[in-house]
Amino acid sequence: MALFGKKNANYISAKETKRISKENRKITNEIEKKRNRKNIPESEYITTMKNPENVVEFDNVHTYFFTDIGRGLRGNDIKIEEQYQIVKEIESRLSVCDNVEHSITESLEKAIGLRQSILKKAKCFTV
Repeated sequence: MALFGKKNANYISAKETKRISKENRKITNEIEKKRNRKNIPESEYITTMKNPENVVEFDNVHTYFFTDIGRGLRGNDIKIEEQYQIVKEIESRLSVCDNVEHSITESLEKAIGLRQSILKKAKCFTV
């Protein structure tokens, strides 16, 4: 019976639930009202090109490169020529990794074959 007299910290009362529901409904109504508008000012969805000769412009696009020391560089801070050079360097290093992986796989297959050959010859000598 003592449980009924104490407040439970994990329990939301009906009064609190009603208050939260009312606040959520108010926020939802504001969002829906804004979304369902008929006469939206052009300033909200029309912009001008930074360079009128461009066909497409991307704004607020961020690319990050991480160096060997873990420092992050934003792509916006790196010239496009340098970005191409970085990509070229990464691709060449990945190519080296692929070659090393291929070499390791071949060596592993050879080692397995040699092991089987040795075990076969060892069986011939056991009585």
